[in-house]
Amino acid sequence: MNLPGKPLFLEPGVAWLVTLDDGVALRVEAPGRARSLYPLPRLSRVQSGVQARWSTEALLACLRAGVTVVFVDARGSVHGWCFGPRRREMTLSQRLREALREPQWPQFWQAWQQQVGVREVQRLLRRMSLHAVTAADPKHLHIKAMNHMTALWGTGPGPWVRALQRAQRALSAQVCSDILGDPQLLCYAYPGLNLPEALADLMQLRLDGLLLSWPVKDILSQPPGQVAARIVEERNAELYRGCAELLGDLEFVLREWQP
Repeated sequence: MNLPGKPLFLEPGVAWLVTLDDGVALRVEAPGRARSLYPLPRLSRVQSGVQARWSTEALLACLRAGVTVVFVDARGSVHGWCFGPRRREMTLSQRLREALREPQWPQFWQAWQQQVGVREVQRLLRRMSLHAVTAADPKHLHIKAMNHMTALWGTGPGPWVRALQRAQRALSAQVCSDILGDPQLLCYAYPGLNLPEALADLMQLRLDGLLLSWPVKDILSQPPGQVAARIVEERNAELYRGCAELLGDLEFVLREWQP
């Protein structure tokens, strides 16, 4: 049985060098970064920054193995795809369509969101050195983060939080469109499921982290919509990558799910 593949994300803006190691793995290295090896049978796809330098052997090995390579710039815009002559496994869209037909889908979806929520809590706690009474509760930590913003800013953060949420929903829709390529899966393919909005909700604590780290004078000197637009523009690659990582995790879990 093949091991379930996982996506590989090579951050835009980094001078990655991708070569083939012994014909079976991608060797990925960059200045100031430790060299890493990624066996081809364990990869589902590669998202690579356009600055990365690929050897012809590495790219052809991906195509022969059915590992799609997509090239994106620092703004998250897709510049091109490389497909091999065959697809080794079902795409994420195909797996998602099959999963939506299963009676156990609601339980699976809830459990996956809870798992992601726990990880997002841990991520924000590490980034901001915050302390939560219930570390596994994203909603509790979101409220705590908003209270912290109120204390820092001297005013309620609601308008800025909502403006950034709206901007993230638009970006999440772009990510879903780029990766899934199936518009019918984006909105209510299952009752109550709007995938871009769900991903945006799962990104909420990352948005809170950005607001908490943004200069207070910049936030209070501009309307919330302008602040949100600037944050998304300057952190587009980070936010795009965050959504793509969530979809990659969903794909990985769907590969292992046995309803």
